[in-house]
Amino acid sequence: MCDAPQPPSIYHEKQRLQLCLLHALNNLYQREQVFTRHELDCIARKLPVELHNGGLHSYLVNSHYNILTGNYDANVLMKVLHTRGAEISFCNASVGANAIDLDDPKLIGFILNFQVRRFGLYTGRHWIAIRKIQNIWYNLDSEIPGPLSIGGNEQLRVFMSQLQHGTEVIRILRITE
Repeated sequence: MCDAPQPPSIYHEKQRLQLCLLHALNNLYQREQVFTRHELDCIARKLPVELHNGGLHSYLVNSHYNILTGNYDANVLMKVLHTRGAEISFCNASVGANAIDLDDPKLIGFILNFQVRRFGLYTGRHWIAIRKIQNIWYNLDSEIPGPLSIGGNEQLRVFMSQLQHGTEVIRILRITE
């Protein structure tokens, strides 16, 4: 009988509509419905009033999401993670993981946001999660069939160094449980 370690069970949501931020958050936290579309929509609806001090513009234009499909922006990400007691910081993609302590016990993982071409017609942005599970970093992109092993810390550094120009790297630290 072989006592080889079992591969970890990894939660992985698949892409629906433009809800990639929702999927990235749940994949990062490794549980279904830690975050919900309703919660992200509520935050996105309130942001124009908070950021633009009310006024007609706040009610007519909402650049923080698409009411039909999602497509949430970084302001929604920051606000929802704040409600969970997470600390976030933006990192320069060109520096990548080289300047980050990848063994920090408070490090949950990363959320990446990068430009994608949709149907060859228009350019949009896509959110993905990167998380360490049992000392292996995984790409938890909702547009791939399942979790993709990146490898250890050195492999993550290589992965981050190969990110396209303009990729936003957001480091997520858990500060409360």
